[in-house]
Amino acid sequence: MSRIAHLFFDINMSSQHDGLNAILDKAVGSDELPAGDVALFINKKWTKLKILTADNTLIYLRRDEGINPETIRHIPNCIEGKDLNYGKALETAVKQRHLGLRPAKRKAK
Repeated sequence: MSRIAHLFFDINMSSQHDGLNAILDKAVGSDELPAGDVALFINKKWTKLKILTADNTLIYLRRDEGINPETIRHIPNCIEGKDLNYGKALETAVKQRHLGLRPAKRKAK
């Protein structure tokens, strides 16, 4: 199961691998993510999202209608290969909201 290790806002979406790795390195002192972790980069208008995975895969999402903030926590579990199934993240968020479900608590390691 993947998890969000870092979340960055107001990012210039012209940044590619090197630029995003530099942002990550500046923030945490390393441009490498542990296996299973992802870093999310969101632009100021919340219409674009870039996901950097531990294996240095870069996934891009553009939604002119905006990215629903409630979907963010579900995004790591909706990565399928080198693609993001945003519809699945949105569906999960909507179900949790309407059914009053809370995400399962993680067990301490």
